[in-house]
Amino acid sequence: MGASQYRSWNIKGKAHQILLSLAFGAIVLGLINFLVLGACTSSAPAKNKKLPPNGGRSHDGGWCPRSSDEVCDDALDNHWGGEGGRRPRGVCDVCNRRFLIILAHGRSASTSLTWMLDALPGIRMSGENNDLLTRLNTLRNDTMDYVRIRESIGKHSAWGRNPIPNGSFSCVAQHMVEAMTPSPPSGYGNDDRATIIGFKTIRFHKWTKMKKEQIEAKVNFLVEMFPCAKFLVNFRSNMTAHTLSATKAFGGTKASGGSGDFDRIHKKYLILNQNLHNIAKNLAKQHGDSTYLLDSEEWTRDISVLNNLVEWLGFNGKRCHFSGVAEYNTAGRTGYTHGLTNISAGPWCQILDHKSNQHQFNNLSAMAFHNNERILEKIERAGYLGLVNETGRGVSRGREEKG
Repeated sequence: MGASQYRSWNIKGKAHQILLSLAFGAIVLGLINFLVLGACTSSAPAKNKKLPPNGGRSHDGGWCPRSSDEVCDDALDNHWGGEGGRRPRGVCDVCNRRFLIILAHGRSASTSLTWMLDALPGIRMSGENNDLLTRLNTLRNDTMDYVRIRESIGKHSAWGRNPIPNGSFSCVAQHMVEAMTPSPPSGYGNDDRATIIGFKTIRFHKWTKMKKEQIEAKVNFLVEMFPCAKFLVNFRSNMTAHTLSATKAFGGTKASGGSGDFDRIHKKYLILNQNLHNIAKNLAKQHGDSTYLLDSEEWTRDISVLNNLVEWLGFNGKRCHFSGVAEYNTAGRTGYTHGLTNISAGPWCQILDHKSNQHQFNNLSAMAFHNNERILEKIERAGYLGLVNETGRGVSRGREEKG
């Protein structure tokens, strides 16, 4: 064999080796590409499946523990051709937004509580809205649930129309709350569906004694309109101090500088408190995982009580806690004076992922259950004592300046 022929074969052999190496590398890269992209593709949502904030529905973050997927899907999907049915444009996903709703008395530090929660990252709160909840409920009852409309569904009559999708009015209620709780002007136009929005109301419960069916209707309305909400019920267990503070701010009793009769006004506040107590009792019993009860007499004196709430809301308790209590609206509508308002939960405060912290959330759920039972018993006892001793003799009047 000549030298030139040997060199030719050697070059061909090396070329074959290079080609084999390239082919092997291509196969390996293809396999890796298949495994990685295949895994991503298999976990991607279906084509028609809407992708809510943060890649998952609100209750994936622990805000709909009472409902699972059934509440959300039954409200819309099943109405449109069975499970997984395609949704029409213009019908919202009732579980696409998380809400935080405070039910409270006036003069129970509810304003301070509202703006402290607003200081938490990812939460945007608003104040009073002139009893928006009751107005929405009235609107629904007078239209969507009006008998002549219900009886004419699917008919070509004077009151007829096509079937109304389940959850349609929930969309209306949620959009109204969103409209009343806008982002700052700098955020106009941004998609902030991942933001938890909320408000406080002191007018959802009545001054006259509410019947059992009225209480149940109120609670049912709340959870139907806002299936992915958490409800905070804020009491003030010192009934006498509550009455004095309220009448001082809004006018009323001679004891607080007004011209009214203390016993009569105090009894009205006791009835108001009983109504809120019954709403809280129903919420805690039927929707305990989404309900947390507070006594402002406790958390305004011990900030750790409020920090327990912050942790229950899903925030990292080690990195996220208040060091003091804000003082908003301390004089009521007579002055709207504020004290300490520069409150922060810390620079590293963040909300936790519910799925990867399931054990912690289970413990917090048990803690909330025992807390709610204790507060209900405390408020019930305080109301009983107030009815027995309406003049407040023997009852500590406590501080009167809460917002």
